[in-house]
Amino acid sequence: MVVFADPQMEGDAKIARLGKRAIVDLAFNDAYMRHIYKAMTSPSWTPSSMLSAVFGLAVPSGHGQPTAPTHISILGDLFSSQWIDDQEFDVRLSRYRSIFVDPASHPTPPEQETSSSLFFKSQQQPSSLDRVPVLINITGNHDIGYGYDISQSRLERWEQAFGRSNFIQTVPIPDPSRDPTEDTSSQEPQLHLVILNTMLLDGPSSDENLRAQTWQFVEDAAKIKERNPRDKIVLLTHIPFHKEQGICVDPPDIRTHW
Repeated sequence: MVVFADPQMEGDAKIARLGKRAIVDLAFNDAYMRHIYKAMTSPSWTPSSMLSAVFGLAVPSGHGQPTAPTHISILGDLFSSQWIDDQEFDVRLSRYRSIFVDPASHPTPPEQETSSSLFFKSQQQPSSLDRVPVLINITGNHDIGYGYDISQSRLERWEQAFGRSNFIQTVPIPDPSRDPTEDTSSQEPQLHLVILNTMLLDGPSSDENLRAQTWQFVEDAAKIKERNPRDKIVLLTHIPFHKEQGICVDPPDIRTHW
């Protein structure tokens, strides 16, 4: 998995404040993020090649193993859309999609199939996932607000553009040592990517029904390990669950779910 944190793309407010300088700044930021995204999601990228591309460091040839991501995750605060109108939202959405291109919208030609492509094909995933990495957009407080700031309309606008804010993506865990002729009637272990909207956990909320739905999702996700203890869970959120004592005014609220 390749993970990108908090793009926080700016727009009209910055242009109104700084004028032409902001236009140049936004164009440069977009181009730089597009370059990093393309480089890190390329089937042939390696950690060493990224150091070379980003920092201009000399790296010995043949150093590092090529990596083909099966999942790409943007960890929230996609662009500061909490207070913008629908017109500006659409402008930034268009820019966002031109930078963080969803691989599902650009299928890989057969001659360019990668190890991730073959992984999805071998696992007989739905056709939209057969040959491409999965792009996961996670909502952040700068996308929909936090707690009382969140409204049904803000959440719906975000979900219409980026997909559900709470969902589970499940993939099988490959076992290269397993005999392909072996009986697989018993349930194989799976990896569950739990994508959670952590902006709707704290109260009070302007829409307690939305908050209740989020907590119900947490409770349902907690049952994954009950169904199959061999399964693994990766939790993807914008705001982390764990914070050391003293970071926040209130003490940690510890609840065990899985």
